[in-house]
Amino acid sequence: MKKIFTLLILFTVAFLNAQIIPQIQWEKSLGSESNDGAGGITVTADGGYIVFGNVFQASGTVTTHYGASDYWIAKLNATGTLEWEKTYGGSSFEGTAAAGLRLDTSKIRQTPDGGYILGANSSSTDGDISANIGGTDVWLVKIDNSGTIEWQKNYGTVAEDAFFDIKVTNDGGFIMTNGTSDDETYVYGSKITKLDAQGNIEWTNSYGGGAFTFSHLLNIIQTSDGGYISTGWTNAEESETTPTHEIFPGLNNPNGRLWVLKMDASGTFEWAKAYGGTSIEEGYSIAETAEGNFVVAGMTYSGDGDAVGHPDPDNASSQWVLKLDNAGAILWQKTLGVVGNAVDVKIMPDGNYVIGGSYITYVKSTNGEIINGRGGTDEFLMKLNQETGDIIWTKTMGGTLNDNLWGFALTPDGGFITIGSSRSTDDDITANIGGFDYWVVKLGPDCITPILTAEIAYSVCTGNELTLTAQSEGNTINWYSSETATDILFTGSDFVTPILTGNVSYWVESASPYGCSSERKEITITVSPITSAVVEFSYVGAVCKSGNNPTPIVDNDFVWGGTFNAPTGLSIDPLTGEIDLSLSSAGTYTVTYTVQSSGCTLGNSDSAVIIITNLSIPIVSFSYGEICTKDINAYPVLNNGFANGGTFSSSPGLSIDAITGEIDVENSKPGIYVVVYQVKEDNSSCLAAGKFESEAIIKICQIQKGISPNGDGLNDWFDLTGIGVRNIGIYNRYGREVYSRSNYIKEWGGLDSDGKELPDGTYYYAIEKTDGEKLTGWIYINRNH
Repeated sequence: MKKIFTLLILFTVAFLNAQIIPQIQWEKSLGSESNDGAGGITVTADGGYIVFGNVFQASGTVTTHYGASDYWIAKLNATGTLEWEKTYGGSSFEGTAAAGLRLDTSKIRQTPDGGYILGANSSSTDGDISANIGGTDVWLVKIDNSGTIEWQKNYGTVAEDAFFDIKVTNDGGFIMTNGTSDDETYVYGSKITKLDAQGNIEWTNSYGGGAFTFSHLLNIIQTSDGGYISTGWTNAEESETTPTHEIFPGLNNPNGRLWVLKMDASGTFEWAKAYGGTSIEEGYSIAETAEGNFVVAGMTYSGDGDAVGHPDPDNASSQWVLKLDNAGAILWQKTLGVVGNAVDVKIMPDGNYVIGGSYITYVKSTNGEIINGRGGTDEFLMKLNQETGDIIWTKTMGGTLNDNLWGFALTPDGGFITIGSSRSTDDDITANIGGFDYWVVKLGPDCITPILTAEIAYSVCTGNELTLTAQSEGNTINWYSSETATDILFTGSDFVTPILTGNVSYWVESASPYGCSSERKEITITVSPITSAVVEFSYVGAVCKSGNNPTPIVDNDFVWGGTFNAPTGLSIDPLTGEIDLSLSSAGTYTVTYTVQSSGCTLGNSDSAVIIITNLSIPIVSFSYGEICTKDINAYPVLNNGFANGGTFSSSPGLSIDAITGEIDVENSKPGIYVVVYQVKEDNSSCLAAGKFESEAIIKICQIQKGISPNGDGLNDWFDLTGIGVRNIGIYNRYGREVYSRSNYIKEWGGLDSDGKELPDGTYYYAIEKTDGEKLTGWIYINRNH
């Protein structure tokens, strides 16, 4: 069967897809009028953002302050509007402090239950803090999605401890890194601790050894093999837990080198590497690539060893990025500016890398160009080619004072959200609350979102497959089974569905070579059953040619759109089936209606008979038999085929039923009456109008024997009504004529021809009827009776 479908064009716009430098969509300063320390930002499940750091007073957007420095979080919606804010802490210090261009390690992560985990440091023993182990502790706070504390715990030693990083693990727990110190041995090491979802320690590994040494693991992620990899820096030459050549391989640099440590899911050591030259190197962030390699972001002062290409070695730091294979071997490395660092790295959807950090003198851009600082420190994002490390674009942000970037996240629209500290009041910063503010910047995507042209609504008959079509020039088109599906059903412009038996939806999106995707659009398919068209119809069996034009009688589900056909002699509207009687001839006709197949409805036909007749002359003749005054009723005698439905009428004196023509003789007077029967034209029976007149005679069939003309109104007259008297003569007993009259009815009342009263007695009458019949007899006069 032919596939039928309806197309609705959703959108068609010419598309030029290109890599562009992301632009600021909005920016916002948060915090108090004092110096605040912003550190962490996370994209929330509702499409908004949450930021975390520490504050020193209640002012600006901060409503609560407990003492010294407190934890402070602010929840923003997708457009940067502040939804709510919360303060946590006690009377002493909570938070972390960024040092120059180095790193602020306050971290916030959203947990699988929709809440958040906060990580930093605490030295309080009151307020929200239940206990202090000694000195400055690591303090984790678990809150729900409205900021209410669910649990909080302290970790560390009796000396000073520093929080570095925390991530949610695949099992719903956490992996944490922190620094430890021992003022007696002067060993400053690191711990990696695995926690369950309630913050209970599952296992802990300590790293570091040797007096006056530092070993800090500043960032950690869970790897695709279920293990963990961490980066930071160290100048240690030995370890109490693992042989020196494994944990701290090739270290003879008291200044410290960038350090990467890999372990399995249980924390068992797998490998470690140190990278750098003869000066200082630090690692701040690490990410795993799709192929299982790693990208590390940090800084270097060296211009030798592993750090090649530093513009001003030994005198200034430079942003340093290394790509490592899965065993830690360097694939490429890049130094990217003067006086700066790279504190965060993310893998983009297109597989390339974006780093973020701060700089003072300058940062590199494409084609060997440099972007000079505006004054103080400025923030930057930079995209690097995954294969070569070459710069794709550089975006700088800030004002003429100090503006430091501490982290960023990828947003659902393909853009970026950054968190940093800012003191500027100009250029990209529209307002400063006071001192160092939290500065949140939302940037758009680094490529134009692909434009997808798609047909979004189809109709098809059951049992068919269908080709769904979409276009997006220069981009990859992927088809999915649902809005959230990750498995691709098909890649390409034309997706052929399986055989369809019911309504179904598919989703389609286009992805640019640079990682930007269009919004995923739903394609709906309405699948209809195959049915035959309902075409049964009829006409009123017979119609009169002078009547109203007949139309076909159909059911509610009758399928219109077909054609009515009739033989010659019948004038019919082919679309409506209405018959024009004025243009049609009398006769019997068969009308056929045919509808073609349409959509999922098969074609069909039906026929009906209609009879057209001319008006016929009605039979209306009738008669009455002899009616005598002694009869009670009299009925008309109707001829065969008599047309009922008309009306009987007569002259006054005759009591007649207008419908049946029955004469009420008792209430009628003797006489001769003209009875008229009349029928109107009736198209339903196709009869013309008709009229017929007949005579009804009520007569006295037995002549009176006497009269009593005494004036009482009873039997005063010799009544011969209806007999039809031509001549009458009245004679006394001697044979003498005393009264005569022609055309007599009932004029004699006991008087002679001269009008004199005749005496009572018996008299003889002689009657000649109009039909020639002779009647004779005796009649008496008795006035006293």
